[in-house]
Amino acid sequence: MKKRIKAIVALLLALLMVSCSVRVNTNSKSETDMGSHHVVVQPGSAGTSSSSMVGGDRAEYEFTCGDVTVAIRNEELFVNDKSYGMLNPGEDVLIDHGKVIVGGQEREAASVADPT
Repeated sequence: MKKRIKAIVALLLALLMVSCSVRVNTNSKSETDMGSHHVVVQPGSAGTSSSSMVGGDRAEYEFTCGDVTVAIRNEELFVNDKSYGMLNPGEDVLIDHGKVIVGGQEREAASVADPT
């Protein structure tokens, strides 16, 4: 009888641990300010990094959140090395599950001309 109770308790503890480890909050977000722009990435990540370089007439910012990299180079927005056009001063940027939204409007990546 004691062995059976111990086995049940061990099984319940194992199930509890597994259910806790796979819980993902899809509403989490990571955010930062990049110059005059507030940038939010959803879903967020515990692994983030950022850098900036401002000097003269150049300003470059980069924010990495999990597998998403946001860069602003002289007011041009790049997400994962694709251009999403120029930003107006103070425009907010939201990357929401792969969609890029600038100032409340969804943007598509700019097409790159074929160099041939």
